[in-house]
Amino acid sequence: MREIKFRGLRVDNEKITYGDLSRLVIGGNVKYYLRMLSSPLMEVHIETVGQFTGLQDKKGVDIYEGDFYKGNFNKLIYQIFIKNGTVFGGVNKEIYDPFSLSINEDGHIVEDGFNKEIEVIGNIQESKEVTNG
Repeated sequence: MREIKFRGLRVDNEKITYGDLSRLVIGGNVKYYLRMLSSPLMEVHIETVGQFTGLQDKKGVDIYEGDFYKGNFNKLIYQIFIKNGTVFGGVNKEIYDPFSLSINEDGHIVEDGFNKEIEVIGNIQESKEVTNG
């Protein structure tokens, strides 16, 4: 069973934080927070929150929803998405191939057809400039 954890940008300092995701309604406003064990709640921008996929790239880096990797065949930049419990890579949430990624015998994520492990090259929190343009 995979560990359930999240990553997002803090509102107060724009730094990445990790933890369990909480949604609180305060004075009629909805706010989102991440919290690790005994640490205080850290308010995060919900549009930057990504869930851990339970997978790692070829260097052993945890892969989160919102991470970017470069395709082995066409060298396009793909983003990791989770939809209906399936992890997939796509150029956006509407254009994706849910069968484009699988897990090799080492437990690392690979592109189907190439059996080459992917490597995370950025994420939506820190790499807003990563594009296919």
